[in-house]
Amino acid sequence: MASKAKGGGRAPCPICLDILGSVQTHLHHYPYVDPSDFSPHDGWELKCGHVFCIGCLRNWIQHTVLSGPHNAKASAPNCPHRGCLHAVQPHHLDRVLDPDAVKRFKYLITPRVLKCPTTSCSTTVNVPGHIHQAPVLCPKCALEFCAACGLRWHAEFDCAMNKLHLEDEKAAALLQATIDKLQWKRCPWCRAVVERASGCAHITCRCGHHFCYKCGKACSSDHFSCCPP
Repeated sequence: MASKAKGGGRAPCPICLDILGSVQTHLHHYPYVDPSDFSPHDGWELKCGHVFCIGCLRNWIQHTVLSGPHNAKASAPNCPHRGCLHAVQPHHLDRVLDPDAVKRFKYLITPRVLKCPTTSCSTTVNVPGHIHQAPVLCPKCALEFCAACGLRWHAEFDCAMNKLHLEDEKAAALLQATIDKLQWKRCPWCRAVVERASGCAHITCRCGHHFCYKCGKACSSDHFSCCPP
């Protein structure tokens, strides 16, 4: 059971079982207290009364809140004493964690405002800071979009691959629009784009196959097997 010893008690830390140094009991009254002023083996009393050495408490909060694939619970963790449901107060996090970790934690719990990518919608949605590449549902138009890149949700790809995929789709659509406008044809075998400058409708593609430029169907090497001129 975690010690509740006050003012220099010699109880062990319930995490590492080392004997605690002096126990800091009133730190919640002093927002300017810096834990670096104390030894890692000094005790740190949480508001619930449970005491842990500063080093263990720092490492436990660091691991629980900021490490791992879940990027924390994005909320203050509970006291590490088994069965204790009291949350570690934010002012303890500010003092126990180093400044970079505090900044990271505040980033995780601070909501980001995202805008629905649908042009006709543009509804804003608040998303927790720890949510990144995950689907976000627009409450107005019901579109699912990515919390990381803001584009339509892409379960099959990560954001970088999705961007390349969309660029390829855009380039393919632009090419097809040009083909339709200029009435070019595609080889029915290799799909190469062919432009007829002059001559009859019989086309010999670079892949070696023959097709009719008028109807796009395959034909033999005989010119007369294609559509009439």
